[in-house]
Amino acid sequence: MNTSTTPSLQHTITEIKRYLLLHYKWIKLDGIEKLTRITSAIVLIFVSIIFVSIILLYLSLSAVHAMEPRIGVVAAYAIMAGIFLVLFLLVWILRRLCVVNPILRFLYRIFSAKEGKNELFPDQNDEL
Repeated sequence: MNTSTTPSLQHTITEIKRYLLLHYKWIKLDGIEKLTRITSAIVLIFVSIIFVSIILLYLSLSAVHAMEPRIGVVAAYAIMAGIFLVLFLLVWILRRLCVVNPILRFLYRIFSAKEGKNELFPDQNDEL
């Protein structure tokens, strides 16, 4: 009786080891995928911020030069500074809606247990 249970127990232990090894490999691959998605999103955001900053710089300088003959250089730069201050205050007031919630949604989609399915925000499942 002891001889028939030993191969079965050894087979079970072998299968458990195999399962744990496969599960460990899957966790590593899943972690690499998530890390890659987060890193690429961060790089994309930084590059976008740089380009948008350059675009805003040139647009604001062209607006200053367009206003300069009518109101003077100092007033034109002050108006542009005021516009940027209003934009900053608007982003600050709407930071939860415009910054925090999209980041939270993005991270939730990456780390959610269901692959490709977003249970908390079901209308955004197709964006993955």
